[in-house]
Amino acid sequence: ARPDLVAEFAAKVAERWDLPALSDAIRASQQERLTVRAAVAQGIPPRWNHGETMGEEVRWYRGQGSYNDWAFAHTPDPQGRD
Repeated sequence: ARPDLVAEFAAKVAERWDLPALSDAIRASQQERLTVRAAVAQGIPPRWNHGETMGEEVRWYRGQGSYNDWAFAHTPDPQGRD
């Protein structure tokens, strides 16, 4: 509905960021993460908690899946639907 604003925003984006370089950097980062994921899928999964020793109690969550899935699995449903 406002092509003038779209053009203005597009110009500001182009002025601020090098979109082709940003796109290349994002794709390279994604490829690196896929490579790491494939590597850690072999053998024992790493524990990503910083400064932790094996067997130590962990007071924060940094595991597989999202925090919300983990946290809300341990929280009663206020509507009683658990």
